[in-house]
Amino acid sequence: MRACWAAAASSAWGCAAGPCWSPSRLCTRRPSRPRTWSLSCSRRPSRLSTSWSCSSRTRRRRPPGRRQSWRGRGGTWALRIIRDPVKLSHLLAGYDNVLLDLDGCVWVGDDATPRAVEAVDALRGAGKGVAFVTNDARHSVEDFVRKLWGLGFRASVEEVVTVGSALQFVLASTPTWKRAFVIGSDAIHRHVEAAGVRETMDGADVVVIAGHDRFDYDELRYAVQAILNGAQPICTSRDATFPMPDGPWPGTGAVVAAVELATSAEAVTIGKPSPDIFHTALDRLGPGRTLVVGDRADSDLAGAHAARLDGALVGGERSDDAVACATTLADLILA
Repeated sequence: MRACWAAAASSAWGCAAGPCWSPSRLCTRRPSRPRTWSLSCSRRPSRLSTSWSCSSRTRRRRPPGRRQSWRGRGGTWALRIIRDPVKLSHLLAGYDNVLLDLDGCVWVGDDATPRAVEAVDALRGAGKGVAFVTNDARHSVEDFVRKLWGLGFRASVEEVVTVGSALQFVLASTPTWKRAFVIGSDAIHRHVEAAGVRETMDGADVVVIAGHDRFDYDELRYAVQAILNGAQPICTSRDATFPMPDGPWPGTGAVVAAVELATSAEAVTIGKPSPDIFHTALDRLGPGRTLVVGDRADSDLAGAHAARLDGALVGGERSDDAVACATTLADLILA
């Protein structure tokens, strides 16, 4: 019995000399007492620590912000750093909603613009309504939401308004457009199909023009012939270029210019600077004073004015019609 007790005590309390018994002798040593913690320092011990006492030399530098201790599940203690909220610039104080362009404003290529994630989080923290409005016709709403999350932004499908969605609405609400020839990405083709319009190479009622990475001469030829035979040209935007890390890339506007030059016909613009895409965003956000932020005066700023909204520019462009101009989105939004 005594041997069993010694083995149990060794297991529970621990002995510095190893097992407290052997076949040749029984343990005569009393089990050591459990270690106690002195309260000479306010810091709690780490897993490798055996005492709460600590010297000032070993204390880590405290991160900025207010410190608050709290007791977690199971009675454990932890230390939580409550950082002060990021302040918005005075410009944003008078607005309830902010509509943000994506290319050149929120990101360039596959990288977010400097401190853009922090700026958007600050808008949400201040209770501002946020929506992302883009003329990019190469991707679907779901693609944009995945990219936003991948870069650190919070976003939902309802908060992203694409020109493809606006195109689908226009096609579905025009009953005379039953057949279409389409220049565009897979996402644009899906929007046309969802609108109930059948794609065709001959006898088109409407020609949809949206820039995409696989554009070729045959598409241009079929579009020109369809328009000369009476089809109505419509385009997702007139942006001549869009920003990329290695410099501007040709946008939908470059394709539209070629079609219009060859046909002498003017395409109807669905995306910015048309006000419809902004109205779609406002329907989702609700009423309130709204600011549009983008990097192009000819689409973002002009579209804001067409929708009777205030507009601000970021990037290299400047305009007297903008309520403000800044180098980056963060420079415009953060104090």
